[in-house]
Amino acid sequence: MVVATTSLEDVAALTTTLLSKGYSSVAPPIRFRDESGVQVDVIPFGEAIAPDQRLVLPGGTVLRTEGLRQTLEQALHLELTPGLLVAVAPLPLYAMLKLSAYADRRLAKDLNGFLHCARHYEDVDAGERRYGLEHQGSLVPLEFGGAFLLGLDGVPYQSRDLQDKLRGLMGSLQGADAPGLGEAARDAGRLPTDERWRAACPGGRRRS
Repeated sequence: MVVATTSLEDVAALTTTLLSKGYSSVAPPIRFRDESGVQVDVIPFGEAIAPDQRLVLPGGTVLRTEGLRQTLEQALHLELTPGLLVAVAPLPLYAMLKLSAYADRRLAKDLNGFLHCARHYEDVDAGERRYGLEHQGSLVPLEFGGAFLLGLDGVPYQSRDLQDKLRGLMGSLQGADAPGLGEAARDAGRLPTDERWRAACPGGRRRS
């Protein structure tokens, strides 16, 4: 959860409020757990407290805030329940920021998050958008259709800096034996994965 703020004092006040509502501090100063066990990271952001895209929190914790301003500016507002309106990141932007985070810190969970989005984006059960996709005169493998559509839909959200970072990262991930890619494909976002998708992910032999 990203919280727009202008001072770290506001962050401290929010922490106090969360603790009074039954949340416990799991990894100070930003990770909390509610009484049911759900964890949430509360990430403060504002140009005043992170002018150089680096936020220094109490205790010396340093967070990179790249992409957070764009997320706040381009958030979609969804009504989860009557009267509860929640701002969420557009899925293509979220997926690209997962790749950006992986480029910075090389944590498998970031790549897993992207692969989960790519696998399920515009799922074939929800429509036919994945079928018949073409790129440079060839059909896009059905298993890669979600990733391909994520790229197309993500173009409006791409800044020059983000484009440059993703271009460099994608170059390093070429080939099924790229470091970290095989592990992430096997894990597939830490969710159950069918064997057919696992087999198709590195090779991409089957066509739509």
